[in-house]
Amino acid sequence: MFFSGDLVALTIWIIMILTSTIDKNVVLATFCPPRCKCNEIKLLVFCNETQIDLVPIMLNPQLKKLYLRGNRIKNIYSSFIVYQELQYLDLSNNLIGDTGKKSFIMQQKLKVLLLNGNNLTQLNNLSFYGLESLYLLDLSHNLLSEIYSRIFMSLNKLEWLDLSSNQITHINKEAFFGLLNLKRLNLHGNQLKHIPTQSFYHLQSLVALNLSSNRFTEIPEMAFSPLTILEELIIDSCSISAIHLRAFIHLSNLNYLDLQNNRMANVPTESLSYVTTLRTLNLSNNLITTLKRKAFKNLTHLQTLTISSCPLSQIDKDAFIDNVNLNRLVLENNKKLSHIEMGTFEEQDNSLEYLSLRSNMIGFLDWQTINLKRLHYIDLQQNPLVCNCSLSWLIAYLKHSNMISQSQKDQVKCYFPNHLYGKKLITLSETDLSCSKLNSTMKTVVNIFTYTAMLILIMTMMIVICRKHKWCMPPFCCICRQCRFCCCCCQNCCSIESSSTSSSSTSSPSSSSTIPSSSQPIIVGDHHLLYQRQYYQKQQQYHYSHQQYTENQNDGVQNQLPAKSKLENSLYYPTIIINDELTRDKQQIQQQKLYHYPYRTGTMTNSTRTSALSVDLHPTPNRSLPIAHI
Repeated sequence: MFFSGDLVALTIWIIMILTSTIDKNVVLATFCPPRCKCNEIKLLVFCNETQIDLVPIMLNPQLKKLYLRGNRIKNIYSSFIVYQELQYLDLSNNLIGDTGKKSFIMQQKLKVLLLNGNNLTQLNNLSFYGLESLYLLDLSHNLLSEIYSRIFMSLNKLEWLDLSSNQITHINKEAFFGLLNLKRLNLHGNQLKHIPTQSFYHLQSLVALNLSSNRFTEIPEMAFSPLTILEELIIDSCSISAIHLRAFIHLSNLNYLDLQNNRMANVPTESLSYVTTLRTLNLSNNLITTLKRKAFKNLTHLQTLTISSCPLSQIDKDAFIDNVNLNRLVLENNKKLSHIEMGTFEEQDNSLEYLSLRSNMIGFLDWQTINLKRLHYIDLQQNPLVCNCSLSWLIAYLKHSNMISQSQKDQVKCYFPNHLYGKKLITLSETDLSCSKLNSTMKTVVNIFTYTAMLILIMTMMIVICRKHKWCMPPFCCICRQCRFCCCCCQNCCSIESSSTSSSSTSSPSSSSTIPSSSQPIIVGDHHLLYQRQYYQKQQQYHYSHQQYTENQNDGVQNQLPAKSKLENSLYYPTIIINDELTRDKQQIQQQKLYHYPYRTGTMTNSTRTSALSVDLHPTPNRSLPIAHI
């Protein structure tokens, strides 16, 4: 068969040489197959879906593009030996079961070869021999089950290889040997159970890899470590439930990751933290229920995030706290998502432009939640909105936005209350939302709260200032007659004063002077006030004693008042009058050298008072004080 093919090709070649002297227009027109379109100027031939079962061999040898898509061609062998200038060849959707060996040996200028949609079951290492300039090879939608070693060895300039939608279960570790410049590899829709990490070591230039719709259940450690310059990774629809913490390590250039349609119960936060260059992430149609705090940590360059069709019910306020450059956020069709907390998008104030919350269960959405500087598009279609005054902002937004089509605006409808069910939000007014009554009530509540808070604040500040500076400002502070200084504890001070007054009245009803009791608590501001108060008490006691003595002497009563000379001998120490009520203060008073003589006699001037208050306030231990008894 192979020999007969060569013989036919040789015969055709001789015919073409013999007719080379004929006008090219005549040649091309003469040999253009029925129902095909031939263009001599552009040197291309369209024979798509013409039901031909053989490759035309009588076309212009200078042909550059040949389209044979959708025919009944079963084999090719040496059919293209005369088309050495061919650059583009489309053989897709035919019945080709075998490429043969060296079928393209003369196509050294061929750049694009499309063999998708055929019946290829296997390839050999001579299938693509001679395709030195091939840029794109499409082998998708065939019946390949295994990729053998070094099949693509001669394709040094190949940049795009499509092996999707086959039945591949195994890839030899040397399968991609020689593909030094391959940039895009598509393995979508095969039967791979494990990621072929060993095969990737020959793909040092790969920037895009599609492994979607395979049978992976997990992504192991360092699964893509050989692909150090990989930028795009698609692993959707693989039933993945576990991702190793170091699965994406060494992917220092990855900017697009698609993990949708898997079985992940949580966001793989730790695994994703290694791909800090990530810009687009899709986690839709997984089993994610919660977005925890810093769910996407370290992803500071993330711009597009899609989490749709998940049982998502809760989003932490700080879930996106690290994603300061997030530009597009899609949270659609999450049937358990009913609330978004205020401040959730606070870090995206200067970046978020597109927000889709379509087809969730959101009933309320506060204006502050989405009041972002750059946000110009928000989609709230098909949510059970509770149409009250809190959504008045949304009505204004829908009426003035030019970024939303009219059909989209019409899909934003009320769900509650019942009398507004099914009505378009854009057609409602503030009266329909009962905003007037609500605004009046809210203003009253706010006013009451504001005035109360201001009053409490003023009172608190006055009390604090009075206590700090000892200012007298009734009713917060007052002058206590007994304490002789400003007191901000008037209740205690008054109780002291009334207690002292009552005691004095009982002991000397005929006296107009009040003798305070030293047993009462003393409220003081500093040491000088304490000593000054003690002085006043002792002075009043002294004069009261002399008054009693004089009255008793006139009545013939013997008095035990100490002699004048005895008092004069204690010029440097105070004379203390004690009774049964003062015994517990005796020891303390005895040990203090408090005042000079002028304090006791009551004859001191301003200068002597200053001097008196400057005495040594440190008592001398075990030194007795002269005591006079009543």
